[in-house]
Amino acid sequence: MSKVLAIKIEAPDAVSEQSLKAAEAAARQTVVVVLQQRGELTIREAAAELGLTYEQYLQLLAERGLGVSQFEQDPAVITRIAESVLPESANRGEEMARILEQLAALNAFADVPDPVSWQREIRQDRSLPGRE
Repeated sequence: MSKVLAIKIEAPDAVSEQSLKAAEAAARQTVVVVLQQRGELTIREAAAELGLTYEQYLQLLAERGLGVSQFEQDPAVITRIAESVLPESANRGEEMARILEQLAALNAFADVPDPVSWQREIRQDRSLPGRE
């Protein structure tokens, strides 16, 4: 069963319909972001609720100066972002350092209580030939 959050605000008659719709959209976006930041929605759920892609939702958080409190890892997204940002030149190390600094600034892994066990869980090791 889902819950409904209804907010009623009276606006003067002079307020245009366009302004009311813009305010409603902004309020809806704010509610979704607050629920996601509090861990009630995953990033993917919040993005879907707002009609955004995963990447667009992360960009929305960055534009608001917010970190990702409940980090949901999507390797395909990380790969796409890295491929679009990293040049093919010798500056890859510098670019990677810049990206890692941005992740640190977002505090993207704040909710990972034990990084070692988390890494073991997500790592996808392949078996090496002759070492089964």
